[in-house]
Amino acid sequence: MKILLCDSDPAVANLIRFIVTRQQLGEVVVASNGREAMVMLSKLSFDMVITELEPGHFSTLEMITYIRENIGQHIPIILLANADQEDKVLEGFRTGANDYMLKPFSLAELALRIKRFADRGEQT
Repeated sequence: MKILLCDSDPAVANLIRFIVTRQQLGEVVVASNGREAMVMLSKLSFDMVITELEPGHFSTLEMITYIRENIGQHIPIILLANADQEDKVLEGFRTGANDYMLKPFSLAELALRIKRFADRGEQT
């Protein structure tokens, strides 16, 4: 599974990359901001997107819309949000996100969610 991770915090990105690699869930490609993620999405193929809400100055909702309109409904999108971003999480779901986790989150729980989506993908 190839996962695009968009997070402006290198420590968070490194932790997620570590857990995905350790659990043998796939490969993580990191974008440090939304614009970089959009470029990667236009050039590479991904099986999942994990993104913080509002990475850098680019709207996460724009990225979700781009994925749904140009790539398809089959790619799971997991949002990483702060507790005070409930309205944006709801808007993310309306736009096409599949799941979310509040920061700080459990790496074990994130690994289980990734595996759940990977298992669903194998069934289709």
